Amino acid sequence: MLDQIDSLESLIDKVSAAMTELKAEKDRMGEELKTLRSVLDGKEKEMDRLSEEREVTEKRLAALLEKLRASWEPAAEQDPPADQDPPEAEEEPDPLESDEAPPEAPAGELFRFDKDPHQGDLADRF
Repeated sequence: MLDQIDSLESLIDKVSAAMTELKAEKDRMGEELKTLRSVLDGKEKEMDRLSEEREVTEKRLAALLEKLRASWEPAAEQDPPADQDPPEAEEEPDPLESDEAPPEAPAGELFRFDKDPHQGDLADRF
């Protein structure tokens, strides 16, 4: 009988320890759940903000597209039809066919980097 009582006490201690561990794990899981919920809330807010930004960007792009179309249509109306020859006055002579020599830059002007920011890029390549 004494052995059974000791066995029951041992079993009660083991069950108590297991319950304590389970409660601690439940508390840890509760904290993790709170953390995950706060992360989820942050992500939902970010998603809402990005969705609003997307809508604003789409509206801006639509407005820019309309502006581009509006500016393109009048220019297209002004262009002569393709089957008509353009007037001779608009043709520019080909500089290679011209008998005149192209005007040369004064000495020292050829590699001045303060005139054209892209000129330095070309000079660096050679």
